[in-house]
Amino acid sequence: MNCIRNATETAIKISDFPTQPHNGKKIDELIVSQYVDDDPYAVTYSKEDNSIHGWLVNIEENGQQRPDVNVYFKLDAPYDIISPVLYKKILVFYYNNYFLKVIDLSGEGQFLQLEYDWGNSVGFLPNDNLIVVSSERHHIYRYSFIHKPTYKNLWKCYQAHDIKRMCGRDEWFIYQTKLFHINCKGFVAQWNLLKMTFEMQYNLVGDVNNHYDRGHYGIMINKNQTSLALYNRYSGSVDIYLMETGIHVSRYVAENYIPVEFVTSKDGSEGLLIFNDDYRQCRFLDPFHPSEEVDISTCVIENPKNILITKSNKTLYIKENNVWVTDGLTLPTLPANLENFDNDFSKFDKELILSIINDTVEFSKYGSKILQMAINEISSVGNSNEMCKYAIQLVFDKIIELMETENYHYMALLPIISLKLPELCDHHYSSLVMKYILFTSILLDPYCLSVKNSTTSLYAYSKMAYFKTMAESLVLLLVLLFFVISIPYIILAIFTLFIWFLYKKFILIREETLTVSFIVPFPQICKYQDKGKDYNPWNEMLCKPKSILFCNIDSNNFYQWWNFAAIIDFKWKTFGMLYYFLIWFFYTIFFICFALATTLDQNLISNFNRKILFILSILLGLLHLSFEIRQFLWKSRIYVRDPWNLFDLGAYSLPIITSIYWLINEKPPLWIIAFSNLLLNFKFMLFFRVFQSFGKYFAIIIGVAKEVFPFLIVLFLIIIGFAHAFFILLRSIDPDLTKYNSINSNGVINSAYTLVQIPDSNTNMFNKFSTSLLAMYLFLTGDPGSLSSWSYVEQPTMTLLFFLFTFSTVIYLMNLFIGLLNMAIVNYNKHEEFLLLKAQIIMEIELFYMSYSQRRHDKWFPDWIYYDMPVDEVRKLINAIDDHRTEFHSLPFISKRLRELVGIIEPTVKDYHELKQANSELKQANNELKQQIKDIQELLNNLVKNLNASNK
Repeated sequence: MNCIRNATETAIKISDFPTQPHNGKKIDELIVSQYVDDDPYAVTYSKEDNSIHGWLVNIEENGQQRPDVNVYFKLDAPYDIISPVLYKKILVFYYNNYFLKVIDLSGEGQFLQLEYDWGNSVGFLPNDNLIVVSSERHHIYRYSFIHKPTYKNLWKCYQAHDIKRMCGRDEWFIYQTKLFHINCKGFVAQWNLLKMTFEMQYNLVGDVNNHYDRGHYGIMINKNQTSLALYNRYSGSVDIYLMETGIHVSRYVAENYIPVEFVTSKDGSEGLLIFNDDYRQCRFLDPFHPSEEVDISTCVIENPKNILITKSNKTLYIKENNVWVTDGLTLPTLPANLENFDNDFSKFDKELILSIINDTVEFSKYGSKILQMAINEISSVGNSNEMCKYAIQLVFDKIIELMETENYHYMALLPIISLKLPELCDHHYSSLVMKYILFTSILLDPYCLSVKNSTTSLYAYSKMAYFKTMAESLVLLLVLLFFVISIPYIILAIFTLFIWFLYKKFILIREETLTVSFIVPFPQICKYQDKGKDYNPWNEMLCKPKSILFCNIDSNNFYQWWNFAAIIDFKWKTFGMLYYFLIWFFYTIFFICFALATTLDQNLISNFNRKILFILSILLGLLHLSFEIRQFLWKSRIYVRDPWNLFDLGAYSLPIITSIYWLINEKPPLWIIAFSNLLLNFKFMLFFRVFQSFGKYFAIIIGVAKEVFPFLIVLFLIIIGFAHAFFILLRSIDPDLTKYNSINSNGVINSAYTLVQIPDSNTNMFNKFSTSLLAMYLFLTGDPGSLSSWSYVEQPTMTLLFFLFTFSTVIYLMNLFIGLLNMAIVNYNKHEEFLLLKAQIIMEIELFYMSYSQRRHDKWFPDWIYYDMPVDEVRKLINAIDDHRTEFHSLPFISKRLRELVGIIEPTVKDYHELKQANSELKQANNELKQQIKDIQELLNNLVKNLNASNK
């Protein structure tokens, strides 16, 4: 027998292996390897003997199992073992709340001292890594078996991840290769520990905020990792989720029953085994129909710590102080499900579709599948299939119905629609999609129970925690050091910080205001879903990177609503601003290099330094130009139609051409240098369009130009017509038309010699058609000097043309043009135009500046986006909706809780048409009453006249 002591002490071999396990003392707990199918090993623990015993398990062979003669150790002190985990003879358990003990059962056996021995959750990965999650330290620690220490050494952590955005009451679970984070804000996040990537988010069902505390939740996954069971010890509820979509499927509530394991019945179907701690009995649940639970009376568990049922329905238990393996429970056959339809929509009928959608459980499981099958059927046979239309409409109506009844189960069902919105828009269902977007435009966060204080008008955020490796932090630090390493940057940074301090201290006044939390009802639609399928780096770089719905929104109508404005705000703050300023920074270097190389005289810069500046200009210009080429290859028509892209293309390509020309042929023509610097200045100015104070004017400039462009074409054609007429009328036919005689010294004119002035564009602008156009432009500016060589009396035709042009064009059309500009400015002077412009900038960053992996960053592209809005703004919108002063084609849903939060009661008249009809009837009755009064008045007047006549 070995005695396990602390790692700083020597393990002493005391005696031989005992004749009976634990010297015949009672076994208190059976601990099976975390991956029992691949690592069939178990240990038992006896408090009375204070020892740990190893067992060689053959999961396929029933009967008593063989004890491991090399693994029997006495502990140095009695421990209350909590949540033990076993893997490859490494045993980890908690004691004294969250302190960890690690025992190496191989060899002599010893306690291994972890570098960080405090955590909330612990587990092993199949790649021989030990994972420890510490919410207090906000870290996830990795320990590798390769670095497992020898005697008396510390087990060093070889990799650590920062945990960002944690709540004070977070709870963490490690289940094999999955990490689960239960957030007090109302959801469960799931990560893959092997890849350290986010996988899914599940919304908690029920009143999470009032009944939450550590240790109240437990998680279990089925064998195929398709279903997840979340157990709430406080309420006694078990919630089932689909791991592929995150949709909540069902809930089972029963006191004193806890989940044991997902097990497989003989027919291959899976069910959830639950255990009653009072009666020591089990029930077998169909995860999708938990109300149809089956009592398993033959299964009586005396001590749940001494029995384990595997997913393959094998039972390991303690019998006669030994470990035994036997066949699992006799399980009932579960009912068949809709998987038998094999994506064949023709097997559905209206009654079946209606029954599935009206059944909350069936709709949770198959709603997404039915919608996808209907879309696929439309894609193949066209939009004439009435059954498909019926199914799609029913899915939308069902989710809208759940929202109207304020059944927050709809939160788990929103992905059914949101992921299909792009496909539905492509199949002539844009009106239905628009109705859905309008209906959910002010959707209250289900976990918003009260208003809160804020200093911003609109603040978008994500509640999801995310990981950040130490390497990423180190790279960021090195980048910052790189920019600060030079003296100019240090001076600029200090000056900027000083100005910002003065601004915040003496100028900026941030008043706190009450806000309400809302949610963007498009889960998973603002993130990329392909997860690496069919990824081709060449297609990604040179052809068409895959976009999401956000990148295809090209109408400002969407940005009238808070949902899309919140998406812009979130994306800009998380990654857009960083990328944009980096692009601006490198462009500024490109601009300065070219400007200095082409502007400085030879006495101020040497030829060598000038060539260096030109080479830098070429390299940086080609870098920027490569992104423009990617945009052109993505959608060439959209690229050509966007005026901003034309500025970008000219600002990059012309300086590159000029630099190459200068390096090969020395100094190029001055005109190309002048235009190159002009475009570079314009492009630098365009970077300011991302700021709202500047961006709204850029939006007006381009928007108004697009609006009046047809009018400008008409005006240009009129100018061409008049220019052609003046060219025919006033051009010089006789080249010797203007003659001069010489004068002798005595002042007498000598007719023997004649000087002839050859006409050109300076003496007559109408000798060439091009200068004739210029003369017409000068007419528009009020300069008629090009006609000064002619007499208006002697040239009546010219005078008539001049009158017609000035009246029709200068007076009438130009004033009309100014009026159109004013009207267009009113239309484009809107905040949503600026948001659309900003959205297009973010779209370009996403698709062309971010790499494939960056576009799948969980921090930047979460499942859910939340945002806060001031209560005053919410009240204004709700009052406008109630008074029918909005332009919504379909009224948005306003929940009762939202009205309670902002203090607005629901209008008593529910139907606007009834109010309008009543108002119309009242007006008609009023008009009839006026007519009757008028008739009575006329009758009285006639009576008075008759009486007067009779008296006479």
